[in-house]
Amino acid sequence: MKKAVIAALALGLPVMAGEPAPIVTPAPAPACPLTLEVAGVYKSAAKELLNVGPAKEIDVMGADLTLVKPLCGKSALTLRFGYNFGDEAQRGVFRGTEEVDVHSFYLMPGYRYTHALTEKTSLYGAVNAGIANTSVKYKYDDAAGIVKDHDSDWGFIGTVELGVRYQLCEKTELFAAYEFTANYATPAGCDEQTYNGVRVGVGFKF
Repeated sequence: MKKAVIAALALGLPVMAGEPAPIVTPAPAPACPLTLEVAGVYKSAAKELLNVGPAKEIDVMGADLTLVKPLCGKSALTLRFGYNFGDEAQRGVFRGTEEVDVHSFYLMPGYRYTHALTEKTSLYGAVNAGIANTSVKYKYDDAAGIVKDHDSDWGFIGTVELGVRYQLCEKTELFAAYEFTANYATPAGCDEQTYNGVRVGVGFKF
């Protein structure tokens, strides 16, 4: 019996003497890659641009870049920079030609919530709000001469967006969305604008 106890103690000596314990490596945290979206945008105007004289709604089109930072869940923060352009020309009763050009630049931080439908397809909703600069150029040309005017203004801009995303591969996805925009940058002679738009593009994860 004594020999058995001594043998057992001898076998346990290396551990008791300070043999290094095995190192356990924790599992890596889930990756939350940034995404850069490149999109084309078309917006249908819901209001007349000019608030003086006969006027028309002026639709705009353009592009934007959006940086998406996931919060390691269904939520994400975004930062969007975009540009829109639209114009309208019409001939008046006195054979004059009236032309209006509108340009807008905007920068908007935002919040996005995404809900997965399948492994590759998801729906998302987003709100964005920031600042815009809108520039309007007016030109009237007839037999009596040419009249030109130009003004620009800074103002608040906000959007609400609902879209669908499809993952092509690990780092590339396509998306399409409906977007409602309200732009309160109002150059002289212009009203604030609201638009119903479509936003389509591709996202790259890195």
